[in-house]
Amino acid sequence: MKRLFVLLSLLVALFGFPSQAMAHAAWTDYQMLVDQFELTSVYSTGEPYSNAPVRIYAPNNTEQPWLEGNTDESGNFAFTPDTSLPGNWRIRIGEPGTDHGDILTVPVTAQGVQIDEISQNSFDKPHWWAQQTSVALGAFGSGLGSVLLLRRRRWFF
Repeated sequence: MKRLFVLLSLLVALFGFPSQAMAHAAWTDYQMLVDQFELTSVYSTGEPYSNAPVRIYAPNNTEQPWLEGNTDESGNFAFTPDTSLPGNWRIRIGEPGTDHGDILTVPVTAQGVQIDEISQNSFDKPHWWAQQTSVALGAFGSGLGSVLLLRRRRWFF
């Protein structure tokens, strides 16, 4: 009887109290249009990230935005970087401090945007810390649970 109670308790704990999963993230695609850098942001559901704030930081001033604007209704935003300011430009799409958004690092030289070298730092990806914490806690909990179950093997045997 005790085994059945423990098993049912575990099943209810795992499946009986569903909670909302992490919210949808924003994805950004980009391309070069002649002399303009165009980006398109959408939610992971495919819905356009319309009217999202966009802040562009030049390499010579990473604190003050070089350009600010919003994406259009389709999630598009275009700008022409100043090639006289070579280096890594940072583009932040979305509200700071929220899980919805994206941060791109765009290398610019005197020849223009180096499209093949654009990157997104893994630490800037939405939910990165939550995922890492969940994995660590899950591994710790699994190990602790295994030790406790092996000590009290009579529950399941």
